[in-house]
Amino acid sequence: EEMTEEAIPETIAFEGEAESPASIIEPTEPEPPPAVVETLVQSTPSEAAVVEEESEVLVGSVSLPPALYNIFINESGQHLATLQRNFESISQSPDAPVQHDFMRAAHTLCGISRTVGFPVIADLAFPLELWLLDLLQHPAPLTDKQHKLMGDAITALHKMLDTIRGNKEPRPAKQLIRSLQAMLKKAQT
Repeated sequence: EEMTEEAIPETIAFEGEAESPASIIEPTEPEPPPAVVETLVQSTPSEAAVVEEESEVLVGSVSLPPALYNIFINESGQHLATLQRNFESISQSPDAPVQHDFMRAAHTLCGISRTVGFPVIADLAFPLELWLLDLLQHPAPLTDKQHKLMGDAITALHKMLDTIRGNKEPRPAKQLIRSLQAMLKKAQT
């Protein structure tokens, strides 16, 4: 049977969710802050373009709208807090297995960083994610070397975010990335 456009639902309700008009989010253009609106109303078109450019947050060569920058800073801070909290838990109980939210925090930090234009964070978070996934699937107590590497990676991610907060692009953590990749490779053999 061939599906027609009418047969395709516009929304999908997940199990346990009721489909209602309130659950459907219509895309809208974000409203600029009141100060920007006042400036735009009082300016000529060429001056308006300058105001919009000035409203971008520059982090090295990356330019982000302030709302996206703030979302990134807040969300990445939350995911780093989850990484830190799980690391401290493992530090206190070395035999405790890695929890799913530990790996998920690294995964999400990797994704949002790459999305907004900070691949340096993603490049470090990704091998951490893969290693945490391996530890999740094959639970084993961490060696002192593994514990130190995990802590160093999380500390480096914190420093990278702090660098971004200072409107500078973070530097790659090439040695940590190589160490995480080697740890993962060793764990998989």
